[in-house]
Amino acid sequence: MAGRNFRTSSPHAIPTLGPDARAYDDRRLTLDLNGEVQIRKTIFFYVNAQNVFNVPSVNLRYGSTTPAYAKQFLVGQKTFDLLRVIDWLKDNGHTEVHVIAKGWGAIPATFAALLSDTVVQVTLKQALKSYSDVAESEDYTWPLSTFLPGVLKKFDLPDCYRELAAKNLRQIAPAGARDGGLSATVESSDSP
Repeated sequence: MAGRNFRTSSPHAIPTLGPDARAYDDRRLTLDLNGEVQIRKTIFFYVNAQNVFNVPSVNLRYGSTTPAYAKQFLVGQKTFDLLRVIDWLKDNGHTEVHVIAKGWGAIPATFAALLSDTVVQVTLKQALKSYSDVAESEDYTWPLSTFLPGVLKKFDLPDCYRELAAKNLRQIAPAGARDGGLSATVESSDSP
């Protein structure tokens, strides 16, 4: 038996992502197997396996005002989330923002800092040195959610870091392919 789930949306709006934003379960195709064998008149053997190929359930959050990059990839969604926080800080009187991120959070923080004019300083701890470092390594510990498909055809993280030098980029203990790290925060450097 093969099953396909349909995209469902959350009944509640997510106003931070736009007026009509909702949470959606992405489409997926799963394979469930059932088997039954009668060994004797009173003995049956039954086997059941669900989601045989272990297809993950992906939750998407977006609305009509969400940019395309934030709809497709987790890194894009996290970047979009950080940009909304930075916009909120700006709307509340903070004209200069210092983005501080660590490990996995350093990648969306890098992209958000590049895209926002409000960010004046960036500190990255244990940020991935480059996507090419991962591509050239047999083993890596960075999760797939930190990657962008085809990114090396366009740019690599060192290109982003060069651009961020103008925003006082400070890198602490950059991480290689086998040094996958952890989370991100945003701070404001002035008060309202």
